[in-house]
Amino acid sequence: MDEVDPIARARRAARTAAVGALVASSFGWLLAREKVVSAERRRALRQRHFRRFLQRSLEIFSVTVVQDGEAAPSDQGRIIVSNHRSGLDIPLLGSRFAGVFLSRADLSRWPLIGEAARHLGTLFVDRADTNSRAGAVKSMRTALKERQTVIVFPEGTTYPGDDIRPFQPGAFVAAKDLPVLVQCVGVAYEPAAQYVEKSFGAHLSKVAALPSVRCAIVIGAPRPIGQPREEPERTRQEVIALVKRARALLDR
Repeated sequence: MDEVDPIARARRAARTAAVGALVASSFGWLLAREKVVSAERRRALRQRHFRRFLQRSLEIFSVTVVQDGEAAPSDQGRIIVSNHRSGLDIPLLGSRFAGVFLSRADLSRWPLIGEAARHLGTLFVDRADTNSRAGAVKSMRTALKERQTVIVFPEGTTYPGDDIRPFQPGAFVAAKDLPVLVQCVGVAYEPAAQYVEKSFGAHLSKVAALPSVRCAIVIGAPRPIGQPREEPERTRQEVIALVKRARALLDR
């Protein structure tokens, strides 16, 4: 995207303002609403509201999604495993699966967004810190015991293209000996929407300036999780196959 294009600059400014207003108004509404519902209903309220917020975010960025496969609710612990290619992965998966994300630690320090993410139950990890990784495994295990859905990107970071790097084992270790399901997802984007910039802010700035974004998501069937030693490569191969299908859908 040409940075001197006045239309692109105006589009980026309008979307940035719209997302900021959406975060502020949605989070404010949620905090107020929680005061008048019982503690038992708050988690469901948060999940419904978060999914609506993420769907609205996709609309603001003019994201068109081609989907194959069902994102059905689950009444037991579940791990959603996906490749990670864009900042849009968060609203894309979060608008389809009611659950909590495992996210990079620095997000928790972002103004307002970090506060909202913490309130919604986001789990944070600094992959360069051994203690943080161990804490994230413990937090994921607690969530899975509570029959929550945990959404992870086990490559650990974003990469351009469709090649899938080795998976980190943390989420699978967290599920050891628990009655947990695993559900694999493959996503594919137009090259312009992929995260290749040095900072997340620069990436979002680029995506906000795009006229529109097309992406595809293919959702596999849930299955019982296996042993931690086997699952990283098993799920990686499943995601590879789903990404190929997503790319084919996008290229039609």
